[in-house]
Amino acid sequence: MTYRAEDIVRFRKLGSRGLVVFERDGILLKTKRLSKDLAVNDLNRPLIVMLRHFRTQGIRFGFLSNDRGMDANSGGRVAALALMDLIDTILRVDNAEPDFWMAMPFSKPTCSPNAREARDDARSSFMLLRAIEWYGIEREQVILVTNSSARTIAASPAGVTTVKFSALSPRADGTADLLEIQRMDSAVKVSLGL
Repeated sequence: MTYRAEDIVRFRKLGSRGLVVFERDGILLKTKRLSKDLAVNDLNRPLIVMLRHFRTQGIRFGFLSNDRGMDANSGGRVAALALMDLIDTILRVDNAEPDFWMAMPFSKPTCSPNAREARDDARSSFMLLRAIEWYGIEREQVILVTNSSARTIAASPAGVTTVKFSALSPRADGTADLLEIQRMDSAVKVSLGL
């Protein structure tokens, strides 16, 4: 595999079972919008509780993202590392430290949004294969949690299981979010045979 200098990759060996790859934006971070600054309340707290349980069960997990930063419309290596370090610290304090972070550059605007989306899907698949290679595990033990139908299709050639995460609910009581996290937790554990 060819690695690109602009990719941001941080691997650790904390867990020992399977490999669950979450898309960061729209799942761990409740927003996918790049037009607003991020705040701590943008983190998906029910997901963090689930990740804490994953950590106690020895399940490997981590996040795939673009190189977005904390501030509106920020991006690039420095901004992405700052956001990664901040979220990593919060998760560590919550006993939900991930095994890995992987970030790739935004696709440059092209004349065709479809070409940009196809390039992003190819880069996501490449990063996914990179994690599989680094941990040395079978693809049947890998689960991609995504909120994108396109990513689900793009992951298919990699031979990994995908779990679709539905968009977070704007409801104040958070019951829809909690039910979605419970559904995702069950799907991951069934896929890993737990």
